[in-house]
Amino acid sequence: MQKYFVIGDPIAQSKSPVMQNANFRDKGIEAELMATRIFEEELEFWVASFRKNGSGACVTIPHKVSIMQYLDEVDSFASEVGAVNTIVNQNGKLIGFNTDGPGFIQGLEEFDLSNRKILIIGAGGAARGIYYGFLHKGLSDITIANRTVVKGYAICPNVLTLEEAEERLSQFGLIVNTTPIGMFPDMEACPISLQNLTKETIVCDIIYNPFKTKFLKEAESRGAVIQNGLPMFVNQGALQFEYWTGQKADRKVMEEAVLEQLK
Repeated sequence: MQKYFVIGDPIAQSKSPVMQNANFRDKGIEAELMATRIFEEELEFWVASFRKNGSGACVTIPHKVSIMQYLDEVDSFASEVGAVNTIVNQNGKLIGFNTDGPGFIQGLEEFDLSNRKILIIGAGGAARGIYYGFLHKGLSDITIANRTVVKGYAICPNVLTLEEAEERLSQFGLIVNTTPIGMFPDMEACPISLQNLTKETIVCDIIYNPFKTKFLKEAESRGAVIQNGLPMFVNQGALQFEYWTGQKADRKVMEEAVLEQLK
């Protein structure tokens, strides 16, 4: 039985085990993905154990950047992003990838994003992946809003405070929340005020639990088109599965497994 892991802190809310294990079963692969809570100070020890016993891993908040120092190789996109959310173990050699950006972009294929100014809220690992995903898609009119401005400048030359972003919200045609604010169980929280939102704006939240965050409910009530984190979650997970196994993932099987759990 091959062992796969999703590591983070917190981790109880993750639906990666449900989604990936459904895919393993569908493909007839004898493997299991397990959720493991890892504190920052435990990361090096966990990597040493994983090197001997694990086949692959998903990496989530807050380890996407700090995990890189313990890997043997990081692919060019993940290196450019400066964050890893996927590890492949090739006979003890650990290789890092980033599927956040490509997964998010795949989830937006139904929308015409040309001539839209983009606002990314947050400056963590997911924000990095999504920012570089947009750049690779040829979209460069991007601004980051973050509580700590200096973290935003480490990713993007255009940075606003959260208060400045709230004031200028009407300028943006696509807004993406990449922070965990509003995630279960703190579901009444909102990353920014949407008072100045226009109804022509597309508003995305990479959170999928709850299925519709307070942030998205507010945007929808103001007439905006909304998208939750499920398309990104399924697409980035499918890409992870393909890195691990070399087989094509069944996105429908994965999505149905997550939706069943969220019910």
